[in-house]
Amino acid sequence: MMPEAGTSPAPSALAPAAPGQPNVLIVGARGGLGRALADVYRERGWTVQAVTRDRCDLADPAAVARLASELAGSEPPLELCVFPAGMSEAGYADEVPPAAFRRCLEVNFLAPVTLLSALATTTSCRRFVFVLSGAADFLIPGLTPYALSKRALRDYIEIVRLEGSFPECRILVVRPGAIETDFNRRTRVHGAYRLPQGSRPRSPRYVAERIYRAERAGRTSLVLSPLPILLGRLQALAPALIGRLIRWRLGPGRRR
Repeated sequence: MMPEAGTSPAPSALAPAAPGQPNVLIVGARGGLGRALADVYRERGWTVQAVTRDRCDLADPAAVARLASELAGSEPPLELCVFPAGMSEAGYADEVPPAAFRRCLEVNFLAPVTLLSALATTTSCRRFVFVLSGAADFLIPGLTPYALSKRALRDYIEIVRLEGSFPECRILVVRPGAIETDFNRRTRVHGAYRLPQGSRPRSPRYVAERIYRAERAGRTSLVLSPLPILLGRLQALAPALIGRLIRWRLGPGRRR
């Protein structure tokens, strides 16, 4: 979800839910995985409250705070919050401006944390879904702003679980792997970096269906692409070896 420049419009009231219909908030529902999730939930009888960048600029802390405040007093109550929204900026650390890190942290980390805290403490919503990335588990040079923001969210959720914070909440963490969306096209690339080619992508509909089934089953983890987790563990156990392999792949200009 790439934020647009300018002042973010004020959030609108939640749509009315039909009697007996469960109510789900999908943050980042404009396209890709978010739109597929909205379709899946609507087809199964849910009332979908869609948050797009036209409604809330997630890179703007004030806009996120307004959205959280509106949701805290909203009716009908939410049963579930799904957060597929994300943005990506890429480039080597010495070519990426600090503002790029700030934007990724605002959208990928601080916005979901703000909404989780607000909904869990001021509403009856106790079920959440957050979409992570393999870049959070296996650090790849050039994806630093995106990877660090997703890793921050990953570690925050793990700390929440270790602390026993929000004890009545159930959080499903999703690692979907590559998805057929225009996310890479919308990535803001800085400097000479070139985005790597990922694995064969899955359709957004397939991933959305898997998320729906996992959440309904009460699961707390859905891993559709385990390789980055395995590589990340190897990276932690043998950093020198993995570092040499990565530097070799970077090319002569970055072999230092």
